[in-house]
Amino acid sequence: MREARTAQRAVPTSKGGFTMIEIAICLAIIGFALVAVILALPFGLNAQRDNRQETVVGQDAASLIEFIRNGALGVDDLTNHVYAIVNLSTNSAPGPSGYYNPVLTPLMHPSLASFEANFPDVPPARWYPILTSGTNIIGLLSTPELTDTSYHATNNLYSGGWSNHMVAYVRSLSGLVADQSPQDNPTIVGNTFAYRIYVANAAVPVDTNVFSPVPAADSPLYQAYVNSQNLSQSLHELRVTFRWPVLPTGAVANQGSSPLTFRASIAGTLGTNGLFVEPFTPLYFYQSQTFTASP
Repeated sequence: MREARTAQRAVPTSKGGFTMIEIAICLAIIGFALVAVILALPFGLNAQRDNRQETVVGQDAASLIEFIRNGALGVDDLTNHVYAIVNLSTNSAPGPSGYYNPVLTPLMHPSLASFEANFPDVPPARWYPILTSGTNIIGLLSTPELTDTSYHATNNLYSGGWSNHMVAYVRSLSGLVADQSPQDNPTIVGNTFAYRIYVANAAVPVDTNVFSPVPAADSPLYQAYVNSQNLSQSLHELRVTFRWPVLPTGAVANQGSSPLTFRASIAGTLGTNGLFVEPFTPLYFYQSQTFTASP
């Protein structure tokens, strides 16, 4: 009897567990979940990148528009950011011309020839290293869309002259602190977030059909003609369009919300103040306005 009980206790009892099929099914479920998470990760990273770049562009746009609006002359820190400006004018006296920063441009685009290749209409002899001061940069960015043959900023009533199409290349003004001046490491500077901007500084539209031909001085319409001239000469719409990012070749690969356009209405006359740079290129600045209270 005692031996029978001992033999009975020696028999092992069965316990529950997972079979190989169940483990395989669990691993398959976990694998599908991980794949979904991994696939969603790039979308989140891209959204974060796009939001960061759009924020930088918005901050830089506000600064650049204010510099142009105020006719800023001494913002020489722009030489650490603006490294190329191109006027793609099709009928100006010297023709399409390019202006570059002799220090910054080679850091942003070591192969300067590949950068210039983006503008086949600008001959190699028409690239000028004059972006060496904030005055030159703002003066070029403020170039009006329409000018007369005397290099004066004009309204929409002029009968001759040419049009200007300004394109600028800028490395971010408000990016990472490590990217900003006095950073001179060519690798870091060359990888800085940069964008291309199109600047259109246009006078407000005026219906010229009602003033053709120009009314006589004693005509009731003459004052309306004068007022239209004054309005067009004293009020401009500034449009700045950003595209990003700029590739090492100078081309642009649109990302996120690129392009973005910012607009501002600027009151004030626009003139050269007699300032010119090589090759006899006029610099334009908005003139400060003085208002007095009438009695």
